[in-house]
Amino acid sequence: MGAIDGRTWLEHISPTECWALLAATPVGRIGVLNDSAPEIYPVNHVVDRDTIVFRTDPGSKLSGLLRSPAVCYQVDGIDPADATGWSVLVKGRAAELHHPDDLRRVASLPLHYWTLGDKAHWIRIIPDQVTGRRIWSRTPPGGSVTSGSETAFPAPHAEQDEEVRRGPAPDGQ
Repeated sequence: MGAIDGRTWLEHISPTECWALLAATPVGRIGVLNDSAPEIYPVNHVVDRDTIVFRTDPGSKLSGLLRSPAVCYQVDGIDPADATGWSVLVKGRAAELHHPDDLRRVASLPLHYWTLGDKAHWIRIIPDQVTGRRIWSRTPPGGSVTSGSETAFPAPHAEQDEEVRRGPAPDGQ
């Protein structure tokens, strides 16, 4: 954990917590190369045994993944009012699933996508690196900032910290 400006703190998130945040966050963004230019697309995903799985239709996202399978994938949660948030970044390789056993397995996963379409192509991201960071402020309720000479800094408010850790709650919970 390190201070950014005396009030704002940045901490690294453990790999275990990164996977929990990935599992709790239904939408992320995949970065792919298309004709040597980076493009970012939002996708619904599900975590499956330390990999990320999503479905897609034919188009520039799929063609980019198939031509250049090195990808990055990011999920985050932010609270602009409190200037707090977290981010998880996965770097790895994307592979389209074709084997019938793999397709049966992923078809049983609780993947809920928000857009219409057949989404006939299943993609799995096999991570090489999973990292996360959380940013929070030591400004207490009411806005007064503790003096910069203190060596122990309070953690964010427990309720806010729990939401930041877990990500947004699924609908109806």
